[in-house]
Amino acid sequence: GVNIPLAGIAGYQAVLPTPDVEIRHSVIYADGGFCFAPMTRGLQIGGTIEFAAPGAEPNFKRAEIIMEKARRVLPQLNTQGMEFGVGYRPFLPDTKPVIDRSPRLKNVIMAFGHGQLGLTLGATTGRLVADLAANRTPAQNLSAFSARRFALIGGTA
Repeated sequence: GVNIPLAGIAGYQAVLPTPDVEIRHSVIYADGGFCFAPMTRGLQIGGTIEFAAPGAEPNFKRAEIIMEKARRVLPQLNTQGMEFGVGYRPFLPDTKPVIDRSPRLKNVIMAFGHGQLGLTLGATTGRLVADLAANRTPAQNLSAFSARRFALIGGTA
């Protein structure tokens, strides 16, 4: 019952299976615009996005740039077996997620479009969704996150 202009933005990363450094938790290097994240398959280093046309071929030069920056911070990184990857993050044109009850299906609650901040905002969004599911008034006004905010004037949402 709603028309939402959700788009995927490409997020690039490199994974080092045996990085030869120990990082026990995610570390954001804000000045470099990337993050180190330990995973079971190795050390993931990610942090650049690309607005590209649907179906566009990945531009792995972006992952190479991440690795150049990571090597400046940790020159001892072992890049043997390195793999590049791309994932598409849900993004809305006004950069705010949708957190709302479906206007047509009252038993459906929507919570998506967090862009690069899905994990960061997960706990807060979860609390808001729990309030909606329990028919409680959320602690904050959710009108800015309404699914209907993309409706054309005079159109239906």
